[in-house]
Amino acid sequence: MNEQLPVVSPLFDDFRLLPPLFLTAATNEALFDDTYRIHQRAQAQGVEVTVELVDDSVHIYPLFPFLCGDETVPAGLNRWSRRILQQVVTEFGPLEDPITVHS
Repeated sequence: MNEQLPVVSPLFDDFRLLPPLFLTAATNEALFDDTYRIHQRAQAQGVEVTVELVDDSVHIYPLFPFLCGDETVPAGLNRWSRRILQQVVTEFGPLEDPITVHS
């Protein structure tokens, strides 16, 4: 049996039970191809995937927005997370107030 198992790379894992994904990569970085392949594989398995790319930066640019020259990725992540949270609230009802519930 020649089945590929996830050992180090998440690329070979089963994506079917994952929540929506937000992926970002710089087009000139070494992991750009893996980002593209994870995007393709997760979508093929029915996972909602959003991808934000920047043209030229270093691998850690999402942690330091000034590295990609603008706020494109943080703003995209902000829009994406608000949309996902709104879907959860709409689907499951309003979130309980933890202070009221636990007092």
